[in-house]
Amino acid sequence: MKKRIAILWIFVMFFGANSSFAQTSYPWPVTPFDASHEISGTFCEYRDTGDADHFHNGVDIPKVDGSPVYPVNDAVISSLERNGSNAYVRAGRYAYVHISPSPSLAIGDSVFASTTVLGTILSGSGHLHLNDGYYNSETNALRSGGGLTPFDDPWPPIISDIRFFLLDTKTTLPASGLSGKVRITFRVQEQNGPPGASASRMNNGAYWVGYKILSTDREEIIFSPETNGIQFKFDNKPSNSFVHNVFDKNQATLSNHVYNITNQLTQPDYWDTEALPEGNYTVMLFAGDTRGNSDTAYVDVTTTRLDLIPPGQPTLFTAIFTEDSLSFNWSSVADSDLLGYQLWSSKNNMQWQIAADKYEIKSTQTAFALPTQDSLINYYRVTAVDTTDPGNESLHSDIYAAAIDPAGHRILIVDGFDRTQSSGSYHEKWHPFAATHGRAIAANGFGFETCSNETISDGQLSLIDYDAVFWVLGDESTTDQTFTTTEQTRIRQFLSGGGFLFVSGSEIAWDLGAKGTSTDKNFMRNYLKIDYESDDSNSYSVKGVAGSLFQGLNISYGISTSPYPEDYPDTFYLSGGSEAVLRYSTNKIAGILYEGLFGSGTTMGKLIVLAFPFETITTSSSQNNVMGRVLNYFFPQPSSVEHHASTVAQPYYLSQNYPNPFNPKSGLSHFNRTQIEFTIARKAIVKFKIYDILGRTIKTWQADKRDTGAYSLAWDGRNNLGSQVAAGVYFWEMTISSIENVKNILQRNHIKIMVQ
Repeated sequence: MKKRIAILWIFVMFFGANSSFAQTSYPWPVTPFDASHEISGTFCEYRDTGDADHFHNGVDIPKVDGSPVYPVNDAVISSLERNGSNAYVRAGRYAYVHISPSPSLAIGDSVFASTTVLGTILSGSGHLHLNDGYYNSETNALRSGGGLTPFDDPWPPIISDIRFFLLDTKTTLPASGLSGKVRITFRVQEQNGPPGASASRMNNGAYWVGYKILSTDREEIIFSPETNGIQFKFDNKPSNSFVHNVFDKNQATLSNHVYNITNQLTQPDYWDTEALPEGNYTVMLFAGDTRGNSDTAYVDVTTTRLDLIPPGQPTLFTAIFTEDSLSFNWSSVADSDLLGYQLWSSKNNMQWQIAADKYEIKSTQTAFALPTQDSLINYYRVTAVDTTDPGNESLHSDIYAAAIDPAGHRILIVDGFDRTQSSGSYHEKWHPFAATHGRAIAANGFGFETCSNETISDGQLSLIDYDAVFWVLGDESTTDQTFTTTEQTRIRQFLSGGGFLFVSGSEIAWDLGAKGTSTDKNFMRNYLKIDYESDDSNSYSVKGVAGSLFQGLNISYGISTSPYPEDYPDTFYLSGGSEAVLRYSTNKIAGILYEGLFGSGTTMGKLIVLAFPFETITTSSSQNNVMGRVLNYFFPQPSSVEHHASTVAQPYYLSQNYPNPFNPKSGLSHFNRTQIEFTIARKAIVKFKIYDILGRTIKTWQADKRDTGAYSLAWDGRNNLGSQVAAGVYFWEMTISSIENVKNILQRNHIKIMVQ
């Protein structure tokens, strides 16, 4: 089946501007009037805010709160609204939204282009929303040859996240095996700012999008929709009733524009692979902006009549130690042709092997236990396999991990990040973020277990059985909830009993404070010890507050696509006696610490809350650094000192080094080296060394005979060759030998140190 389209005039008539004003040019409504501005929201991109999902009916122009707004033409004010976040002024065919109208203006007043101040941008808005046209008949203000002028945009859109779905289902199909009627989706990020601009400038909707089916050599068009492949083009706003024909309801959000490219504007549609012979093809996807910039993506696919539909994806609930085993729990999969499940394991979260296969774990099972083998961190995931030969295997579950704690601490990671694919910044159907936390915990010499937040809600596991809890929220928000009412109850009980809690996420205060109930706000203020300030920090760098746990820390987060860009991190106010320990580059609060009583509890608890997701910290060394400080705060000396091969009753004592972490490059003399104190109760030969997490010796001191007494030793972060060591986790070891027989080791102590 081949279809070549040459009647381009149909395309122009359907999509083109249809009135004389469409090509009218006008200046910008903010200063400078005759210079191009960046855009933080384009015409007809997706909006899931408000009462119903809809097309964005204007253009968003970022500008500092309080900036004056001017009309783009001479006109008469026909309406205005002074109250609420959508306060506006309409002058002629243009509406200026999110402004506080000037007190002197009234309906019927004449206003003049680039002269009359219509009002000022509302506090907390950070942008002007400009509508060109009247309600439900708006026009694109960024159109080619008209509208806002000048508008310079040399940055092309970016196509990503291409997916194939079995029609009318959420079942994804592999490109190597497309079968039946297929729905194709892809994401477009229209860039309206240079690299490094804020996420709101980099993730806008496209002006036009389309697709074609080509031969594998890309020379022949096998199929094309009847508009030269272009499915959607936005010169004028369509009816909002068509919004989910254009945008995928399960994936699209206001910052994630995912198009149902096989649909038509007014009705759902699909690519019928069975209308073509089985074989190999290339799917061509394209998107463009109003300035002629475009992106094209090609996906080589294979169509078939075979059953290539995998079973549903299982949800992993637990990786918990029970006596001498590591126990796993997961959700059942309802596919009628299910054969069994496979448990996969890895030592490094890269190379995977089957720990238990589909014949060992039957289709009726939702639990399995592995014998505990070693104290190292191990990673796990679960898949489902059907009876097809060869079997179709499902998408794997989230990745969990576990490690035995050498000092006997009970640490639990709670995976509360459910906001994936259907909304938010992360769009895969699985994530490794609990394992990311676990890797950083293990790198600091601690062990942990992992569970989902559902196991806490339904009472399968109790938080009070653990010393410390690390709760993963990612960019969980209002739709999926950061903390449900039941989870809040569990955490109240845990903190009131003296538990230690670490929480990170970008929408905690937004969900509980800006959008929450009175119960949510009470929990946030009295148990998380924060209050809501704003929904966007406009900063991707964080620094430690002087004199705090994170002193000297400088990190970045959320600025790349790996693991995901974080576009709306909260800022906090302090509440209930908490202290700021991290601040954004804007000086707004990015992290708090609290130590004290919670609720009616009588035992002191500890709390750290980050306003951005821990897993988006850009380097693993920075993640290890942050986690090391948290763990050393939760478990200070003497409990974090490990004693080995001791044959004497503590005649020697090794204290925790201070400061820890330390920065050898710091200009502060008290912070560029770390000091350790030790006490000798009986004469002995003392030897010190420092080694890294791989056991490699970094620095040694010559064995020295010491009399009874208290001593100290300093390290400036240099190795035996005099070179500065890299930032990371190291161990400081003191070996004690009897004075009578230097070969007889009486005691070896070591403690963790962190170099930044």
